[in-house]
Amino acid sequence: ASPGRPVILPIRSATNHLSLRLLPPVGSTWRRWIHRRDLARTSELVPAILSMVEDQTGMPFTLARVHRTAWTPTGVVVISVAQPGQPPIVILKLPQSPAGVASLERHAATLTALFADSRLGDWHTLLPRPLARGEIDGQFFLAEEALPGREARFLLHDPAASQRAHECAVAGLSRLHRCTASAITVDGELLERWVGRPLAIIRRSSALLPQSTNVNRHLQEIEQHLRAELLGRAVQVGWIHGDFWVSNLLVTGDGSRLTGVVDWDRSAPNALAAHDLLQLLIQTRRLMTRRPEISEVMRELLSGGAWTLREHRLIEAGNLSELNDPDDRRVMLLLYWLRYLANYLTQYPERASDQDWMAMHFEDVLHCV
Repeated sequence: ASPGRPVILPIRSATNHLSLRLLPPVGSTWRRWIHRRDLARTSELVPAILSMVEDQTGMPFTLARVHRTAWTPTGVVVISVAQPGQPPIVILKLPQSPAGVASLERHAATLTALFADSRLGDWHTLLPRPLARGEIDGQFFLAEEALPGREARFLLHDPAASQRAHECAVAGLSRLHRCTASAITVDGELLERWVGRPLAIIRRSSALLPQSTNVNRHLQEIEQHLRAELLGRAVQVGWIHGDFWVSNLLVTGDGSRLTGVVDWDRSAPNALAAHDLLQLLIQTRRLMTRRPEISEVMRELLSGGAWTLREHRLIEAGNLSELNDPDDRRVMLLLYWLRYLANYLTQYPERASDQDWMAMHFEDVLHCV
């Protein structure tokens, strides 16, 4: 099939429906069991943390109790706090590494900037408002407002609800980009941020690969191609979320309304809207086809694979025609891949020394370019 032509994938099996329903809660339960000691330790800090939040915000927490604890894949303990019989009112985030602290600091700084941006209007209701931050017994914490809704990933097993959730997510995403959009001409400084910096991270991480010379040659060809395609081009840029996928989207139970967008540590201003929509499409395809990483999806798309009919409709709803034009789509995919890979290798630097992982998730994709 041609790159811009929609195709329809086969209907998912009952087994896949069941796995999409069970895997998210099973994964959460397994992480809670593995990290139960850390969860217990951080839960013991909650009364003291709430006292600090109360001092900084004036919010009363007399009857507040731990509602739920979770260990995220990025190594952050997340604790929701609620009054008896009420939905959560505060989310506490307690990172377990220096990288986690830096991530939460970026998240909080982004939210502060977004709340100060009057262009967003009622889009502010989708943002978790930072309430307080501090340190207790060497443990950094960030407290933020709890938003209503459930993660959109928990609706993937229900095709109708999942479709509604994706549609309202794309509608919300389009509003964010329209509210913050500006027309610019791509210059050398922007190319350094979009291309040069991610490639520098990737080059450092791939330096020990057996085929590092060939890898560097391919990366140089990608850099030359992107600079030639983008320099001097007039584009629309604005704020992007940076990790816009179903685990960071909160929706109503039937998927009909977007109620929140969380985890803003990878956000950036003056960026291309295509990054966010590609993250949503590629991560959803990965989950729906039960793949552990995005590398296989990237290989499909960079080798000329088509969008599914469902994906094509979401692209149309997002008004991003460049994701259908074969040449522009390739540029957008390459920019997305560089940004995604650089962020991933920064967050998980140990992957660079895992030659099997680098071969499967980096070199194999590189060969499709």
